Amino acid sequence: MTKASDPYWYINDMEVHTDTTPHIYANGLQQVKITLGVKALDGRGTEVGLTQNEKNNLRLVMYRNANQVLPFDEFDSLGWSASYQYKGYEYFPTTNLKASIGPKAGFEYFEFYVACESLGAAGQTIGLAFMVKGDNGRRFCSNGSSWYEDGTPDRGTSHDKPDANITVHRPPRYSQDNFILSEFFDLPATQLHAGIFNRRCTLTLQTGVSQTVALKSMSLMPKGMIMWESNLPDDQLCSFVGYVEPGKTQIQWNPALPQSVIPLPTLPAAIRDKGSLVLCGRVDLKQAQGGFRGPCAMSLVDVYGNQHDLSLRFDPKDRERLELTLA
Repeated sequence: MTKASDPYWYINDMEVHTDTTPHIYANGLQQVKITLGVKALDGRGTEVGLTQNEKNNLRLVMYRNANQVLPFDEFDSLGWSASYQYKGYEYFPTTNLKASIGPKAGFEYFEFYVACESLGAAGQTIGLAFMVKGDNGRRFCSNGSSWYEDGTPDRGTSHDKPDANITVHRPPRYSQDNFILSEFFDLPATQLHAGIFNRRCTLTLQTGVSQTVALKSMSLMPKGMIMWESNLPDDQLCSFVGYVEPGKTQIQWNPALPQSVIPLPTLPAAIRDKGSLVLCGRVDLKQAQGGFRGPCAMSLVDVYGNQHDLSLRFDPKDRERLELTLA
């Protein structure tokens, strides 16, 4: 008799726990890691592993409503999503380390990741559960409910594991003063001439004295802007700006801006956890050629998956200085 046709196959025990702190920002990117442990027995009482079909049918559901199934890699109407994949954002910041739980004999373990994008859930603690469906049609939920193949409740089997309770937090909003632009510094190998320069500054998210939050991504829309020294059509003294994402060396430029005969700079090294702006001065671009003058919409995403929207523009009185404001 094969397991797939064994009507007496059942889940003998379940284990559910969060491997990370059970808190999450409602930004759709940060995740909580949840592990399911199951012990399955066949009709003879022998421990058996889940079939591939049974593994594929594992589902995360709401603890209080097992019919509310979390979809994989997309968000449901309540703003929740499950995934087998870790998106790479750091877990919720906490000073309390999650104690590790060792494997138990006879259990199989499966790892899942959960994200929430619903701001309406902020301030709530949501219970999650796992649903295991056997090839024989029986279903077992870690909220204590079980069903036979025909959907009849199984009152004699209960695996109540209310240990996946996730508290949702509203993403933080910082003031303009938390976004710090450093002073510009000249890039190496730059041949300095009057009006010609290549400079770089860094952008840091500082949340307190000596406390920063690392940035994971950065973008400008459009990718850069230009400003001339004066409003005269023949003015050729100008500055233009591009940006560099954290941990990268490729400078992103606005392709619609006029092109100088002087080569664009390159970067010798990446700077982790901070964004960068590259400011160039040129003397061969007439204002009559035109170009986007700003401001640029700036989007930052920190390592926790929280997005921060700002606006970047030139100082109206000084084309060699930039200003940041909240969007």
